[in-house]
Amino acid sequence: MGRPKRGTPRHQPSCHPERKHQAFDLCVTCYGRLYTAKRREKNPSYERYRGWAYHINRKYGMTVADFAARLNAQGGTCALCTMIPDGKFNSFCVDHDHTTGVIRGILCKFCNSKLGWFENRREKILPYLGSMH
Repeated sequence: MGRPKRGTPRHQPSCHPERKHQAFDLCVTCYGRLYTAKRREKNPSYERYRGWAYHINRKYGMTVADFAARLNAQGGTCALCTMIPDGKFNSFCVDHDHTTGVIRGILCKFCNSKLGWFENRREKILPYLGSMH
């Protein structure tokens, strides 16, 4: 099969002849709509971006209820700085050990990024801090 030879007329989609052909005699846009409709038919909960709840469940194995319980056990604040970023769950981050995957707590975005920075440079920072008296 392969590519058509030079000079062979290109197939024009029946829906929008001026647009690029994708598949099933449809242009790129109409094919995308058809594909999404078929996916939703097979699985009604199908969405391309499944949201934050799906993300924390897939990455950390925790539900939104687990996240809320952990946050409430910490007093509803960041585990390190005790700041309340803005009261929304998604302004907090799940802190976990990258080698073991164990969840350590819920941190604000600032503390989570700084903790990650520190962990990557621990060998240089600890001796430096130990030499300061």
